[in-house]
Amino acid sequence: MRRLPPFHLERYFAHWEFNVDLQFSASDCESLSLKDLMERGSQPEREEVLNQWLGYTETPGAPALREGIAQLYDGLNADDILVLAPSEGIFLGLQAMLEEGDHALVTWPAYQSLYEVPDATGVRITHWPIQVINGRWTLDLDFLRDHIQPRTRALVVNFPHNPTGFIPTADEWNSLLEIAENHGLMVFSDEMYRELEHDPARRLPPACTSGIQHVSLSGMSKSYGLPGLRIGWLASRSRGFLERVSSMKDYTSICNSAPSEALARLALAHGPGLLDRNRERIATHLDLLRRTLEQFSHRIEFLEPDGGPILFPRFRDGTSSEEFSRSLVTEQSVLLLPGALFAMGNEFFRVGLGRADFPTALERVVKQLGKK
Repeated sequence: MRRLPPFHLERYFAHWEFNVDLQFSASDCESLSLKDLMERGSQPEREEVLNQWLGYTETPGAPALREGIAQLYDGLNADDILVLAPSEGIFLGLQAMLEEGDHALVTWPAYQSLYEVPDATGVRITHWPIQVINGRWTLDLDFLRDHIQPRTRALVVNFPHNPTGFIPTADEWNSLLEIAENHGLMVFSDEMYRELEHDPARRLPPACTSGIQHVSLSGMSKSYGLPGLRIGWLASRSRGFLERVSSMKDYTSICNSAPSEALARLALAHGPGLLDRNRERIATHLDLLRRTLEQFSHRIEFLEPDGGPILFPRFRDGTSSEEFSRSLVTEQSVLLLPGALFAMGNEFFRVGLGRADFPTALERVVKQLGKK
Protein backbone atom coordinates (compact mmCIF):
# COMPACT_ATOMS: atom_id res chain seq x y z
CA MET A 1 0.00 0.00 0.00
CA ARG A 2 1.48 3.36 -1.02
CA ARG A 3 1.49 6.38 1.24
CA LEU A 4 -1.95 7.93 1.58
CA PRO A 5 -2.34 11.63 0.70
CA PRO A 6 -3.53 14.14 3.32
CA PHE A 7 -7.22 13.76 4.18
CA HIS A 8 -8.23 17.27 3.16
CA LEU A 9 -11.57 17.48 4.96
CA GLU A 10 -10.24 16.04 8.21
CA ARG A 11 -7.15 18.27 8.11
CA TYR A 12 -9.49 21.26 7.64
CA PHE A 13 -11.51 20.16 10.65
CA ALA A 14 -8.34 19.59 12.65
CA HIS A 15 -7.35 23.21 12.03
CA TRP A 16 -10.71 24.89 12.66
CA GLU A 17 -13.21 22.60 14.43
CA PHE A 18 -12.21 23.41 18.00
CA ASN A 19 -11.20 27.01 17.31
CA VAL A 20 -14.57 28.44 16.28
CA ASP A 21 -17.75 29.28 18.17
CA LEU A 22 -20.12 27.42 15.88
CA GLN A 23 -20.24 24.87 13.08
CA PHE A 24 -22.50 25.23 10.06
CA SER A 25 -21.26 22.12 8.26
CA ALA A 26 -21.22 19.35 10.88
CA SER A 27 -22.22 15.97 9.48
CA ASP A 28 -23.28 14.48 12.80
CA CYS A 29 -26.26 15.12 15.04
CA GLU A 30 -26.22 16.79 18.45
CA SER A 31 -24.32 14.57 20.86
CA LEU A 32 -25.39 13.55 24.34
CA SER A 33 -23.26 13.86 27.44
CA LEU A 34 -22.32 10.67 29.21
CA LYS A 35 -24.74 11.67 31.98
CA ASP A 36 -27.59 12.20 29.46
CA LEU A 37 -27.02 8.81 27.88
CA MET A 38 -26.80 6.98 31.20
CA GLU A 39 -30.02 8.59 32.40
CA ARG A 40 -31.86 7.07 29.46
CA GLY A 41 -31.13 3.62 30.83
CA SER A 42 -32.87 1.70 33.55
CA GLN A 43 -31.10 1.06 36.83
CA PRO A 44 -30.01 -2.46 35.72
CA GLU A 45 -28.72 -1.03 32.41
CA ARG A 46 -26.73 1.64 34.22
CA GLU A 47 -25.29 -0.94 36.60
CA GLU A 48 -24.26 -3.09 33.67
CA VAL A 49 -22.27 -0.18 32.20
CA LEU A 50 -20.66 0.69 35.53
CA ASN A 51 -19.67 -2.93 36.12
CA GLN A 52 -18.07 -3.27 32.68
CA TRP A 53 -14.73 -5.09 32.93
CA LEU A 54 -11.89 -2.99 31.47
CA GLY A 55 -9.78 -5.77 30.05
CA TYR A 56 -9.33 -6.67 26.39
CA THR A 57 -12.52 -7.29 24.47
CA GLU A 58 -13.27 -9.82 21.75
CA THR A 59 -11.90 -8.74 18.36
CA PRO A 60 -15.29 -8.99 16.55
CA GLY A 61 -17.01 -7.07 19.36
CA ALA A 62 -18.88 -8.10 22.48
CA PRO A 63 -21.44 -10.84 21.67
CA ALA A 64 -24.28 -8.89 23.31
CA LEU A 65 -23.45 -5.80 21.26
CA ARG A 66 -23.25 -7.78 18.03
CA GLU A 67 -26.60 -9.40 18.83
CA GLY A 68 -28.12 -5.96 19.35
CA ILE A 69 -26.71 -4.68 16.07
CA ALA A 70 -27.87 -7.78 14.18
CA GLN A 71 -31.44 -7.01 15.19
CA LEU A 72 -31.25 -3.96 12.92
CA TYR A 73 -30.90 -6.25 9.87
CA ASP A 74 -33.49 -8.78 8.71
CA GLY A 75 -32.02 -12.27 8.47
CA LEU A 76 -28.64 -11.48 10.08
CA ASN A 77 -27.26 -12.72 13.37
CA ALA A 78 -24.36 -11.79 15.64
CA ASP A 79 -21.85 -13.73 13.52
CA ASP A 80 -22.66 -11.43 10.58
CA ILE A 81 -21.44 -8.36 12.48
CA LEU A 82 -17.89 -7.08 13.05
CA VAL A 83 -17.57 -4.12 15.42
CA LEU A 84 -14.81 -1.56 14.86
CA ALA A 85 -14.37 2.21 14.49
CA PRO A 86 -16.33 3.53 11.46
CA SER A 87 -13.24 4.88 9.68
CA GLU A 88 -11.48 1.59 10.45
CA GLY A 89 -14.35 -0.19 8.73
CA ILE A 90 -13.64 1.75 5.54
CA PHE A 91 -9.88 1.34 5.80
CA LEU A 92 -9.90 -2.39 6.45
CA GLY A 93 -13.11 -3.31 4.64
CA LEU A 94 -12.10 -1.94 1.26
CA GLN A 95 -8.65 -3.51 1.51
CA ALA A 96 -10.23 -6.87 2.33
CA MET A 97 -12.68 -6.54 -0.55
CA LEU A 98 -10.31 -5.39 -3.30
CA GLU A 99 -6.78 -6.10 -4.46
CA GLU A 100 -4.21 -4.57 -6.78
CA GLY A 101 -5.37 -4.53 -10.39
CA ASP A 102 -9.08 -4.58 -9.53
CA HIS A 103 -11.47 -1.84 -10.59
CA ALA A 104 -14.25 -0.19 -8.57
CA LEU A 105 -16.86 2.48 -9.15
CA VAL A 106 -17.40 4.99 -6.33
CA THR A 107 -20.32 7.39 -6.04
CA TRP A 108 -19.01 10.94 -6.38
CA PRO A 109 -18.44 13.24 -4.55
CA ALA A 110 -17.35 10.98 -1.72
CA TYR A 111 -15.83 10.90 1.72
CA GLN A 112 -12.17 10.81 0.78
CA SER A 113 -11.24 7.45 2.31
CA LEU A 114 -13.90 5.68 0.23
CA TYR A 115 -11.76 6.19 -2.86
CA GLU A 116 -8.25 6.94 -1.56
CA VAL A 117 -7.90 3.68 0.38
CA PRO A 118 -8.58 1.39 -2.61
CA ASP A 119 -6.59 3.69 -4.90
CA ALA A 120 -3.60 3.41 -2.57
CA THR A 121 -3.76 -0.38 -2.81
CA GLY A 122 -3.54 -0.32 -6.61
CA VAL A 123 -7.26 -0.45 -7.39
CA ARG A 124 -8.38 1.57 -10.42
CA ILE A 125 -11.19 3.93 -9.46
CA THR A 126 -13.96 5.39 -11.61
CA HIS A 127 -15.96 8.25 -10.11
CA TRP A 128 -19.69 7.67 -10.56
CA PRO A 129 -21.10 11.21 -10.38
CA ILE A 130 -24.21 12.31 -8.54
CA GLN A 131 -25.21 15.31 -10.65
CA VAL A 132 -27.64 18.21 -10.51
CA ILE A 133 -30.30 17.93 -13.21
CA ASN A 134 -33.28 20.29 -13.19
CA GLY A 135 -32.49 21.39 -9.66
CA ARG A 136 -32.31 17.86 -8.20
CA TRP A 137 -29.49 15.49 -7.42
CA THR A 138 -29.60 12.44 -9.71
CA LEU A 139 -27.63 9.24 -10.32
CA ASP A 140 -27.19 7.89 -13.85
CA LEU A 141 -27.47 4.11 -13.94
CA ASP A 142 -26.46 4.06 -17.61
CA PHE A 143 -23.13 5.53 -16.54
CA LEU A 144 -22.71 2.54 -14.22
CA ARG A 145 -23.56 0.06 -16.96
CA ASP A 146 -21.21 1.77 -19.42
CA HIS A 147 -18.21 1.84 -17.07
CA ILE A 148 -18.11 -1.74 -15.82
CA GLN A 149 -14.80 -3.31 -16.86
CA PRO A 150 -13.52 -6.90 -16.92
CA ARG A 151 -11.73 -6.36 -13.58
CA THR A 152 -14.56 -4.43 -11.93
CA ARG A 153 -15.13 -6.05 -8.55
CA ALA A 154 -17.09 -3.58 -6.45
CA LEU A 155 -19.47 -0.66 -6.26
CA VAL A 156 -18.79 1.73 -3.37
CA VAL A 157 -21.92 3.70 -2.55
CA ASN A 158 -23.17 5.99 0.22
CA PHE A 159 -26.90 6.64 0.81
CA PRO A 160 -28.15 8.91 2.29
CA HIS A 161 -25.25 10.58 0.58
CA ASN A 162 -22.61 12.81 2.10
CA PRO A 163 -22.47 15.69 1.21
CA THR A 164 -25.61 16.02 -0.95
CA GLY A 165 -28.27 14.19 1.11
CA PHE A 166 -29.28 12.29 -2.06
CA ILE A 167 -31.10 8.94 -1.88
CA PRO A 168 -31.93 6.94 -5.03
CA THR A 169 -35.48 5.72 -5.50
CA ALA A 170 -36.36 2.15 -4.59
CA ASP A 171 -36.45 1.27 -8.30
CA GLU A 172 -33.00 2.80 -8.83
CA TRP A 173 -31.61 0.91 -5.83
CA ASN A 174 -33.06 -2.36 -7.07
CA SER A 175 -31.61 -1.73 -10.54
CA LEU A 176 -28.21 -1.03 -8.99
CA LEU A 177 -28.36 -4.32 -7.10
CA GLU A 178 -29.48 -6.15 -10.23
CA ILE A 179 -26.53 -4.75 -12.18
CA ALA A 180 -24.21 -5.83 -9.38
CA GLU A 181 -25.73 -9.32 -9.36
CA ASN A 182 -25.50 -9.69 -13.14
CA HIS A 183 -21.81 -8.75 -13.14
CA GLY A 184 -20.82 -10.52 -9.92
CA LEU A 185 -19.97 -7.26 -8.16
CA MET A 186 -19.77 -6.67 -4.43
CA VAL A 187 -21.49 -3.59 -3.01
CA PHE A 188 -19.74 -1.73 -0.19
CA SER A 189 -22.49 0.50 1.16
CA ASP A 190 -21.72 3.35 3.56
CA GLU A 191 -24.99 3.59 5.50
CA MET A 192 -23.85 5.85 8.32
CA TYR A 193 -26.87 8.15 7.79
CA ARG A 194 -29.50 5.42 7.45
CA GLU A 195 -32.65 6.03 9.56
CA LEU A 196 -32.38 9.79 8.95
CA GLU A 197 -34.42 9.79 5.75
CA HIS A 198 -36.68 12.85 5.61
CA ASP A 199 -39.48 10.65 4.30
CA PRO A 200 -39.40 7.18 5.93
CA ALA A 201 -40.81 5.75 2.69
CA ARG A 202 -37.47 6.58 1.03
CA ARG A 203 -35.52 4.30 3.39
CA LEU A 204 -33.61 1.70 1.38
CA PRO A 205 -33.02 -1.88 2.48
CA PRO A 206 -29.46 -2.33 3.80
CA ALA A 207 -27.08 -3.70 1.20
CA CYS A 208 -26.06 -6.56 3.50
CA THR A 209 -29.59 -7.98 3.42
CA SER A 210 -29.75 -7.79 -0.39
CA GLY A 211 -26.97 -10.21 -1.33
CA ILE A 212 -24.63 -12.57 0.45
CA GLN A 213 -21.54 -10.77 -0.89
CA HIS A 214 -22.64 -7.22 -0.05
CA VAL A 215 -21.44 -5.18 2.94
CA SER A 216 -23.09 -2.43 5.00
CA LEU A 217 -21.07 0.05 7.04
CA SER A 218 -22.87 1.79 9.89
CA GLY A 219 -22.30 2.98 13.44
CA MET A 220 -23.14 5.29 16.30
CA SER A 221 -21.51 8.47 14.96
CA LYS A 222 -24.04 10.06 12.63
CA SER A 223 -27.65 8.88 12.98
CA TYR A 224 -27.34 8.29 16.72
CA GLY A 225 -25.23 11.40 17.38
CA LEU A 226 -22.58 9.57 19.41
CA PRO A 227 -19.31 9.92 17.47
CA GLY A 228 -17.26 10.04 20.68
CA LEU A 229 -17.96 6.35 21.26
CA ARG A 230 -15.98 5.49 18.10
CA ILE A 231 -18.18 2.44 17.58
CA GLY A 232 -19.19 1.31 14.13
CA TRP A 233 -19.65 -2.00 12.38
CA LEU A 234 -19.53 -3.95 9.16
CA ALA A 235 -22.55 -6.16 8.48
CA SER A 236 -22.38 -8.93 5.88
CA ARG A 237 -23.41 -12.52 5.34
CA SER A 238 -20.00 -13.12 3.77
CA ARG A 239 -18.21 -14.78 6.67
CA GLY A 240 -15.02 -15.02 4.60
CA PHE A 241 -14.98 -11.25 4.16
CA LEU A 242 -15.56 -10.61 7.85
CA GLU A 243 -12.80 -13.04 8.78
CA ARG A 244 -10.35 -11.23 6.48
CA VAL A 245 -11.23 -7.90 8.07
CA SER A 246 -10.99 -9.37 11.56
CA SER A 247 -7.50 -10.70 10.80
CA MET A 248 -6.44 -7.28 9.49
CA LYS A 249 -7.85 -5.63 12.60
CA ASP A 250 -5.09 -7.40 14.55
CA TYR A 251 -2.75 -4.79 12.99
CA THR A 252 -4.90 -1.76 13.85
CA SER A 253 -7.06 -1.58 16.97
CA ILE A 254 -7.00 -5.33 17.85
CA CYS A 255 -10.19 -4.82 19.85
CA ASN A 256 -12.66 -2.09 20.74
CA SER A 257 -12.91 0.11 23.83
CA ALA A 258 -14.80 -1.85 26.49
CA PRO A 259 -16.60 1.23 27.93
CA SER A 260 -17.59 2.32 24.42
CA GLU A 261 -19.05 -1.09 23.66
CA ALA A 262 -21.06 -1.01 26.89
CA LEU A 263 -22.37 2.49 26.16
CA ALA A 264 -23.20 1.50 22.56
CA ARG A 265 -25.31 -1.40 23.88
CA LEU A 266 -27.19 1.07 26.07
CA ALA A 267 -27.65 3.51 23.18
CA LEU A 268 -28.96 0.81 20.85
CA ALA A 269 -31.44 -0.32 23.49
CA HIS A 270 -32.84 3.22 23.41
CA GLY A 271 -32.12 3.80 19.73
CA PRO A 272 -35.65 4.69 18.58
CA GLY A 273 -35.76 7.63 20.98
CA LEU A 274 -32.34 8.88 19.88
CA LEU A 275 -33.29 8.60 16.22
CA ASP A 276 -36.62 10.37 16.71
CA ARG A 277 -34.82 13.20 18.52
CA ASN A 278 -32.39 13.66 15.65
CA ARG A 279 -34.97 13.37 12.87
CA GLU A 280 -37.15 16.01 14.53
CA ARG A 281 -34.23 18.42 14.89
CA ILE A 282 -33.15 17.93 11.27
CA ALA A 283 -36.70 18.52 9.99
CA THR A 284 -37.04 21.70 12.04
CA HIS A 285 -33.69 23.06 10.92
CA LEU A 286 -34.25 22.13 7.27
CA ASP A 287 -37.54 24.06 7.27
CA LEU A 288 -35.81 27.02 8.94
CA LEU A 289 -33.04 26.97 6.34
CA ARG A 290 -35.50 26.84 3.43
CA ARG A 291 -37.44 29.83 4.73
CA THR A 292 -34.32 31.82 5.60
CA LEU A 293 -32.61 31.30 2.25
CA GLU A 294 -35.64 32.40 0.24
CA GLN A 295 -34.34 35.95 0.48
CA PHE A 296 -31.08 34.77 -1.12
CA SER A 297 -32.62 32.65 -3.89
CA HIS A 298 -30.96 34.87 -6.49
CA ARG A 299 -27.59 33.98 -4.97
CA ILE A 300 -27.96 30.40 -3.67
CA GLU A 301 -29.46 27.31 -5.29
CA PHE A 302 -30.98 25.28 -2.46
CA LEU A 303 -30.74 21.67 -3.87
CA GLU A 304 -33.19 19.75 -1.68
CA PRO A 305 -31.73 16.77 0.25
CA ASP A 306 -33.56 13.45 0.67
CA GLY A 307 -32.01 12.35 3.95
CA GLY A 308 -29.31 12.77 6.54
CA PRO A 309 -28.27 15.91 8.40
CA ILE A 310 -26.40 17.42 5.46
CA LEU A 311 -27.06 19.17 2.15
CA PHE A 312 -24.88 20.67 -0.56
CA PRO A 313 -26.22 23.96 -1.92
CA ARG A 314 -24.31 26.16 -4.33
CA PHE A 315 -23.78 29.81 -5.05
CA ARG A 316 -25.33 30.78 -8.37
CA ASP A 317 -23.88 34.33 -8.52
CA GLY A 318 -20.18 33.53 -8.85
CA THR A 319 -19.41 33.74 -5.12
CA SER A 320 -16.42 31.58 -4.19
CA SER A 321 -17.34 29.18 -1.39
CA GLU A 322 -13.69 29.12 -0.32
CA GLU A 323 -13.55 32.89 0.02
CA PHE A 324 -16.93 33.01 1.74
CA SER A 325 -15.90 30.24 4.15
CA ARG A 326 -12.72 32.14 4.97
CA SER A 327 -14.61 35.35 5.71
CA LEU A 328 -17.24 33.47 7.73
CA VAL A 329 -14.71 31.78 9.98
CA THR A 330 -12.60 34.90 10.55
CA GLU A 331 -15.42 37.43 10.94
CA GLN A 332 -18.24 35.33 12.45
CA SER A 333 -16.34 32.38 14.01
CA VAL A 334 -18.56 29.95 12.08
CA LEU A 335 -17.10 26.97 10.23
CA LEU A 336 -18.38 26.22 6.71
CA LEU A 337 -16.95 23.54 4.40
CA PRO A 338 -16.32 24.69 0.81
CA GLY A 339 -16.94 22.32 -2.09
CA ALA A 340 -13.22 22.08 -2.85
CA LEU A 341 -12.83 19.80 0.18
CA PHE A 342 -14.95 17.29 -1.75
CA ALA A 343 -13.07 17.94 -5.02
CA MET A 344 -16.17 19.70 -6.31
CA GLY A 345 -16.76 23.10 -7.84
CA ASN A 346 -15.97 26.20 -5.83
CA GLU A 347 -19.62 27.20 -5.88
CA PHE A 348 -20.71 24.32 -3.61
CA PHE A 349 -20.66 24.22 0.20
CA ARG A 350 -21.88 21.74 2.81
CA VAL A 351 -24.50 22.62 5.41
CA GLY A 352 -25.07 20.52 8.55
CA LEU A 353 -28.53 20.48 10.14
CA GLY A 354 -28.03 18.20 13.13
CA ARG A 355 -26.56 20.46 15.81
CA ALA A 356 -28.71 22.21 18.41
CA ASP A 357 -27.02 25.57 17.79
CA PHE A 358 -27.84 25.55 14.07
CA PRO A 359 -30.25 28.53 14.32
CA THR A 360 -27.54 30.69 15.92
CA ALA A 361 -25.00 29.67 13.29
CA LEU A 362 -27.53 30.41 10.55
CA GLU A 363 -28.05 33.93 11.91
CA ARG A 364 -24.33 34.60 11.58
CA VAL A 365 -24.24 33.14 8.07
CA VAL A 366 -27.08 35.45 7.04
CA LYS A 367 -25.22 38.38 8.59
CA GLN A 368 -22.14 37.52 6.52
CA LEU A 369 -24.22 37.08 3.35
CA GLY A 370 -25.57 40.55 3.95
CA LYS A 371 -22.05 41.97 3.70
CA LYS A 372 -21.46 40.70 0.19
